[in-house]
Amino acid sequence: MVQEQERRKFHRFPFEGRGLLSVGNARRLHCRVVDISINGALLELHDETEVVMGVEGDLGLILRGMIAGTQIDLEFIVEIVWQEEAVLGCHFIQVDPENFDRLKTFVLDNLGDPSLLDRELVRLGYWPGVGPSSAA
Repeated sequence: MVQEQERRKFHRFPFEGRGLLSVGNARRLHCRVVDISINGALLELHDETEVVMGVEGDLGLILRGMIAGTQIDLEFIVEIVWQEEAVLGCHFIQVDPENFDRLKTFVLDNLGDPSLLDRELVRLGYWPGVGPSSAA
């Protein structure tokens, strides 16, 4: 697990979170958010359900940070990039500027250091659906 964390480009954060993932033919899947980064999320479905890799879906999240303790609601368009039993890896592919700002604030609250957030954003390089001046 340590090697996997060292390979990651983006910090992941522990917190309490739940979500609703809508994919395919309007299937709505309740899930628990295992962790989140500025680039994606790891979700655990309540039931082991087969989800097609590469499919896009809408993801609504309710998160409560472990450091600042604040609750935020976020919405993304995601791509399912992998699944192992009831656990899914999702990559954020579209977000509106308001949700992106909330995500950045959440990440900053949990990183605790603005320079680390800047490094995360440089690694991201861009944000689909948000202009370059909004993502920096």
